[in-house]
Order: sequence, then structure tokens, then C-alpha cells
Amino acid sequence: MKAALSVILLVAIFIALFMRRTRRDPAAANPGPAAKAERITSRYAEAPGVVIDPMKVPLDLQDLLPLAEKCAIGDDVERAQFRESVPLAERKELIDAVWYKWDRLEQYCSEKREQVPVPDEVVLLDMMAEAATEILPEFGYK
Repeated sequence: MKAALSVILLVAIFIALFMRRTRRDPAAANPGPAAKAERITSRYAEAPGVVIDPMKVPLDLQDLLPLAEKCAIGDDVERAQFRESVPLAERKELIDAVWYKWDRLEQYCSEKREQVPVPDEVVLLDMMAEAATEILPEFGYK
């Protein structure tokens, strides 16, 4: 009987704490796409010590940097989670931006990949290209 009362008491405390939290933070009660995106911890641009200098990127590729900073996610699970949380229009924007500059992007990155250390800008753009290749089939690109 004591064990049953202890379990009931613990459940009641948990429910009270949860209800208190959701009153203070409505997003906690109903996590949507924005909440999923906030849990991403492996964005390359946000990693300690990473410095992205747009001046080190060719002018014709600089417009890709904001997209790269957003979708260059190192962890496969987090990248898939991000992909699922991003609206279709934003995924299409990424694909369109990368697809039309694919050859130029690959040329720039392949020229710089052998540097030690590989420049942060190159890693960022390579990771964005990886994210884009995972989305390409969704839009009929091969």
C-alpha cells in the first residue's frame, strides 16, 4: 500500500510540475516545427571556434552562406529532424539555390579541401551541399 501511495504521489508531483511549466512556456505544451529546430546542436556555424568569413568565399557563392549557416548540420539525426521541420518552400529555396551553382560550388570546395586545416567556409558549404543532396530526390533532381 505504501508503494502504491508513493507512486501516486510521484505521478501527482510530475503532473503538477509539467502543468506549471506549460503555463509559463506555452511552446512546451505543444512543440511544433520551431521547437524541433531549436533542439539542433550540431550546426557547423555555431560550433566553438568556427569563424565564417564571407570574404574568403568567392563573390558568386557568398549568397549561399546564409542558407549554409542554417542547414549545415553535422549530425544525421538532427539534419533529418531539421529537414522534416522546414516548410516545403524553404527546402525548395535551398535546392534551387544550390542546384544552379552546383558545379561552381564543387569546384571551389574541391580546390580548398586539401588545405590543413580545411577552411571553415569550405566545411560549411560542403555540409550544406550534403543537406541539399538529401533533399534533391524530393524535387525530382538526380
